[in-house]
Amino acid sequence: MALTLVLNFIFHSTSYAQRNKKVSTAIPITGIKSREAEYLFIEGEKYFILDDTTKANFYFNRVLEMNPRNATIHYKIGEILSKSKDITDLYKSKTYAEEAINLDKKNKYFYLLATDISTTLNQYDKVAGTLELMLKEVPDSEDYLFELATAYSKSNKYEAAIETLNRAENYFGINEISSLKKQEIYFQMGKSNEAVFEAEKLMRAFPLEERFVINLANALIVVSKPNEAIELINKNLATNPDWIESKITLSDIYHSNGGIAESQQLQIQIFDDYFVDLQTKIEILQGYVSQFKKNNLTENNPDLLTFPESLLNKLKAQYPNQSEVYIEGGNLYFNFNLLKEAEREYLKAIDLKSTQFSLWSNLLSIEETMNQFDSLLIHTDHALEFHPNQPILYYYNGYGHFGKKEYEQAIQSLVMAKNISFDNPELVSKVDCLLGECYFENKEFEKSNIAFEESLSFNPNNDYVLNKYSLYLSLRKEKLSIAEEMAKRALDLQPTNVHYLETYALVLFNLEKYMEAKSYIEMALRLENQSPILYEHYGDILFMLNEQDNALIQWKKARTLPNFSKSLDKKITNRKIN
Repeated sequence: MALTLVLNFIFHSTSYAQRNKKVSTAIPITGIKSREAEYLFIEGEKYFILDDTTKANFYFNRVLEMNPRNATIHYKIGEILSKSKDITDLYKSKTYAEEAINLDKKNKYFYLLATDISTTLNQYDKVAGTLELMLKEVPDSEDYLFELATAYSKSNKYEAAIETLNRAENYFGINEISSLKKQEIYFQMGKSNEAVFEAEKLMRAFPLEERFVINLANALIVVSKPNEAIELINKNLATNPDWIESKITLSDIYHSNGGIAESQQLQIQIFDDYFVDLQTKIEILQGYVSQFKKNNLTENNPDLLTFPESLLNKLKAQYPNQSEVYIEGGNLYFNFNLLKEAEREYLKAIDLKSTQFSLWSNLLSIEETMNQFDSLLIHTDHALEFHPNQPILYYYNGYGHFGKKEYEQAIQSLVMAKNISFDNPELVSKVDCLLGECYFENKEFEKSNIAFEESLSFNPNNDYVLNKYSLYLSLRKEKLSIAEEMAKRALDLQPTNVHYLETYALVLFNLEKYMEAKSYIEMALRLENQSPILYEHYGDILFMLNEQDNALIQWKKARTLPNFSKSLDKKITNRKIN
């Protein structure tokens, strides 16, 4: 039925044109040609629906050849071309849409196509002109006043945008869309008083709408009138004590203006209110995590944890079986680098059947940091049941096997991590570094070198990789000049890193640069005096400098510390390097 009406409109447009004198008279199509045109149009519509725009365009152009003054056919061709990503086609589609409007100024959809195309081309002046014409020619099109205002605004014609929104307000009455848009434009124009006036007008028109009170309060904050904003919200809360969003806004205002106690008191009220949903409370807690993370406030301010931790405890009491509560608790402690506490919260969330990926990611990061290799293997196996396509989980599994000296299994997991890390070169670099260590321990030295070099190809200045690669080359006494260069680069990047100082000293030792090696091992010992390996290396260097008595002193110091090497006793007994 609908198609019949469209076809009648297309192929019998003469009578329509006669009733609308502004439209040029089209030559009517009759008889065989009419049936042919109808067939061609139906074919065009069919291919248009099937998204075969090439064939659709072909058939519609055939109809256009038979009836070049038909607005609808111009519209259909313009619609097809408007879907193209070719800029030339877009300009052509605009021409067709404009011709459709010229032929029929009363069809709203012709204007809308033209404005869509002009918007795509960022021609907002043209959008505005088209919409103005539509508002003039098409009855009951006032809904598009808001789009017209947006077009003027994007053309930086702010006064015209305001005037358009006033037209909308005169037609629809005071309304949220007009008012909020006017506020935005007034602020862009630097007319803050007018923006506040609009916010006040909207609130007075709808005094029982909480969001409009909050909107006015926010406008007052923008113009640096926090006390007025506080007074406004408090006044409304006196008669509407269940307005939770107002309490949250007021809490934020207090906090931003130094009223920490007042802010916290409001948050306590919110958390103690059983009618406030869990998500609202969690979002408040998340605000603390985001704030601390953004401002790096956690490391030197442990007291900052006290209040959000008290809110967390309230949530636990109210929702003891909601995993989301423990996830946020884990995030809070994780942000303060309280890893044991964070681990406890995350494990509780897992017990409550949470499968959230971020939870697993943070928990495994903690276990990696704490070298909890057994836990890593257990939890990566569990996490992979729910997230089998997450490469970081295979990385952590590989790290767990590496820590347990299960190098073949580690390599398998790491290769899998690398193979599915399609768009994460940083993770691939990290995987390659650990692969380099695994291959070294597995005595696959050439593969180890390749893995380290691939890791460095992503970031040539990754000090950790530079140090590890140079260390392993030095232990094998291979490519020592390259090892020296990489160890020095790592140390330049982190000059007080004890491990880097130790590696550089070892490389120099193997290059028989004993005086230089002595200087760097002494730097390391000034930073760390409880390392048996440092004292042992120091003794080795002194021995090579013919300071055998001093070497013996350093070996004996190393022997008094935990985890000394098995070779020490022989060195001490024989008073020489084995």
